[in-house]
Amino acid sequence: MSGDTKNDILNIASSIYFVNLVVIVRTRRLSLINHAPWRNPYLLPAIVFAMIIAIFFLYVPKFHSVLDTAVVPVEYWFLPFAFGIGLLLFDETRKFLVRKYPRSILAKMAW
Repeated sequence: MSGDTKNDILNIASSIYFVNLVVIVRTRRLSLINHAPWRNPYLLPAIVFAMIIAIFFLYVPKFHSVLDTAVVPVEYWFLPFAFGIGLLLFDETRKFLVRKYPRSILAKMAW
């Protein structure tokens, strides 16, 4: 594998990681239901803005050399979303258990 091919793969992988960071949103103890977008008027525009910036950095060729990003093929957008949904389900379960058992070891470990 040539150095250019390795660099291209690394740039795509870094870009996919960047998409993961944009997709994942967390709170400490509040559930997604309690921290819903309609209760915070800035949340939904912030999510949309973050996605637009991510798409801008990934699909405008001028930024590829500056940020070492690359175009992420469509099939690789499913990985961050699947990871985000899995993490969201895991985190919502953790927060539910922390609220239900506030004196448990899990609640003490919650950041």
